[in-house]
Amino acid sequence: MVHYIRFLQPPQVTPLSDDSCHGLLSTLLTITTDLGDAFYPGATSVHCAIFDGTTIMALGVADWKPGMRVLKIKAKVPLSFLRLQARFVFSCNPSSESDLLQIERLPDIISAWTEWFSRWDAINTYVTVRRFQIPGGRMLDICEENGDSMARHI
Repeated sequence: MVHYIRFLQPPQVTPLSDDSCHGLLSTLLTITTDLGDAFYPGATSVHCAIFDGTTIMALGVADWKPGMRVLKIKAKVPLSFLRLQARFVFSCNPSSESDLLQIERLPDIISAWTEWFSRWDAINTYVTVRRFQIPGGRMLDICEENGDSMARHI
């Protein structure tokens, strides 16, 4: 069964009072099925990174343990990196720019991406992006609304 990383609290960056070069990224997420009726039963690591279109920069890792319903992530992020066009990614595959979508095998856990943003205080919190590499090497981004409406299901 396919599970999805879902934002319960959208990613936000707040400046650090003791460090003018970094901000604190925080989010609350879950790993659940499409309808939200079952949580991921296994253990996995959720990697947090920032992507500028060419480079993925790792920010941190949090462990999902069996029986969990919610995972809180906090990570320091360089504010200079957030002045560029960028997006955050939360994935169980730390080295990939997308989830590989194949007819014969779907990913176990589908990553969550934010929309593109160019200022740390202007992150779109209403949309989660699912990013897939489809046969032929092309990328397919599917946007879904955050929240508990049927519109969020892909």
